[in-house]
Amino acid sequence: MVEKINLLLIVLAVLVTKHVIFDFFLQSAAQIKNKRIYGHPSGLLHAAGHAAGTCLAFVVITPSTAVGISIVLVE
Repeated sequence: MVEKINLLLIVLAVLVTKHVIFDFFLQSAAQIKNKRIYGHPSGLLHAAGHAAGTCLAFVVITPSTAVGISIVLVE
């Protein structure tokens, strides 16, 4: 049980770190301005960055294929 909790905390830490990087350090002014507009290329680029970052995070944490695909799609 403790191992599952530790794994969950590691997953949470990795994904939160990824989120901070993509929302604060790699986000351009155009993405900040236009990501609120549904379907705008800047918003799509921002979402694609998050999805790519999640795929990179899976190098550290290796979920099952179904869980991994679900997480990338939800992001």
